[in-house]
Amino acid sequence: MENELVRYSRAGDVFHYRWAARRCLRMLYPKSRLHQIVIEGSKEHKLAGEYVIDVTEYSALDENGTQEIAYFQLKHTTLRKEQPFTLSGLKDTIEGFSKRYKEHFDGENKASNFPIVAFSIVTNRPVSERLKQLD
Repeated sequence: MENELVRYSRAGDVFHYRWAARRCLRMLYPKSRLHQIVIEGSKEHKLAGEYVIDVTEYSALDENGTQEIAYFQLKHTTLRKEQPFTLSGLKDTIEGFSKRYKEHFDGENKASNFPIVAFSIVTNRPVSERLKQLD
């Protein structure tokens, strides 16, 4: 039984590694603004929400001095591939993302030139129809 648990965990790790590696390849394009990727966290590791971030992408400053930051949480499963994700299954991720977002714009961490910030959840599971229809 223990070997089975390790096997499932390793399958998730492989998914994470391959997904991140594909994202890193984007830095090879000569005109790509993507200039840094951090795996398992971010370079602002003291901000809230750090534990729900699997990959962070940083783009070079644009002509206006604005930086784009994309945070990703990867949700991979080998056991529940057919079970749809529900809002309650994403609770910790959404809370972590919202705390991170807030810290970008509040208090001592407030940036002088606000970045463009995006948050994404990547999964191999379907998303519940009810979650898709939330306004």
